Amino acid sequence: MDLHVGDLLQISCPATPARVVEKSSTYLVVEWPWWTVDPLAQGASWNGCVAITIDPSSYDWERELFSTEPAPAQLNPGDICRIGIPPTIVRVLSVDTFDQPLETGYLPRPRRLVTVLPANQPVDVESEDQGYSLDPDDGIPITFEPVSPRD
Repeated sequence: MDLHVGDLLQISCPATPARVVEKSSTYLVVEWPWWTVDPLAQGASWNGCVAITIDPSSYDWERELFSTEPAPAQLNPGDICRIGIPPTIVRVLSVDTFDQPLETGYLPRPRRLVTVLPANQPVDVESEDQGYSLDPDDGIPITFEPVSPRD
């Protein structure tokens, strides 16, 4: 899909089983069901897990797109949950492509990153760290459906 800055999209990802590895008051760490460790990575390593923000008072909470079923409060390490993205309207903040795929420690290596922000949150043009970056080509079954063309 051809994506552009300013596009409004509805994104979603079906809930997929994952095992809870760790839980804190701020994050829930799960074994990521979609990527694999990159055995040839030299500049980055990855342990197969991803932390999901669960603290509404955290700055990162506003950027988190993934959620779990059941809710994090009901989960403990070792539990199996389902992780996905409920239908969410987002605005595309940036689209970055790379001549050489990024070395991230996981496979597939990203060739394109799309940074999105829930449409109900204001865009801060001064912020360099706003939004949530997704690789639309990484095998996570995220759907990107246009809601309207860019402004």
